[in-house]
Amino acid sequence: MIILLNLFPMRTLNLRTQLRRRDKSRKSKLIAILQIFRFEYIYATLPGMTITFFLCARSPWNFLSTRVVEGLAIIALMIFAGLGINSVIDRHIDCKYATFKNRIPEAIEFVGRRETWAIIFVQTAIAALLAVHIALGSGTRSSFV
Repeated sequence: MIILLNLFPMRTLNLRTQLRRRDKSRKSKLIAILQIFRFEYIYATLPGMTITFFLCARSPWNFLSTRVVEGLAIIALMIFAGLGINSVIDRHIDCKYATFKNRIPEAIEFVGRRETWAIIFVQTAIAALLAVHIALGSGTRSSFV
């Protein structure tokens, strides 16, 4: 293996450089997505997400039931979808801030508006499917209607 690396040093170096750039690009794209969906707000949204424990659990012993976990996932997906919509819609306003918000429009341009809207759509669709699953599994017709 070492002999092959010595025979073709430039090609190997370029391949290694390309792999590093690709990893860096994936990492920076993930960081941009986290900025768009404002995952730094997770600590502020946690108290609001706990409402599912009281809406979906019939008793304190059911806090980790399937319905509660699905409800928690629905609320998390919808909160982050809303934050993503806000990021896309307010990108022209956010670029004028002197705080961290001025990085959000750059992140949207890096990821792409179309891909950002696709992520928002997938989040919303998964949340809707989970809501239908909870409603059908509850056994009462009034929850679904």
